[in-house]
Amino acid sequence: MSGSRDDFDISGSLERNTSLNKDIITELLKTAGGTTEPLPYQVISGSGYGWFLEPTTKKMERVPRGIEVVQITEKPDKKGKVLVRSEYRYLMVPADEILDVGYN
Repeated sequence: MSGSRDDFDISGSLERNTSLNKDIITELLKTAGGTTEPLPYQVISGSGYGWFLEPTTKKMERVPRGIEVVQITEKPDKKGKVLVRSEYRYLMVPADEILDVGYN
């Protein structure tokens, strides 16, 4: 019988994002557990469009500046970028381009 569950091996795609997923889950559990304050609204600064890395697909995404994001990681990585969640995707954005606009 072709197409059975045993015919598909997805382990490679799962291993590829393991460390990123662990970081995201850890940050989300901190927030859900009540150990941090609610997150303020934030936007990507500037006007026009910017190109940012989408870490799960490892592709650059064209994103309109001024969109609302939620910062997932608190500290920037070695390149000065933080992980944020925008509509339908995660992005790596330079920390100095994230503006806090307060609570809505």
